[in-house]
Amino acid sequence: MKEKKYLNCKDNYKKWLLKLNNLSSSQEANIFLQERTVMLGRLIEELKKS
Repeated sequence: MKEKKYLNCKDNYKKWLLKLNNLSSSQEANIFLQERTVMLGRLIEELKKS
């Protein structure tokens, strides 16, 4: 299960980078990165528990 979550996270990270390159302003990019940082933090906590 951990491995599946990791692979899914890795795929999402690639998608996020592509989206980040397509955002029109630095403010949009900052908000996007802040949201993703929170999501990654939650995923790390979940993985620590399992």
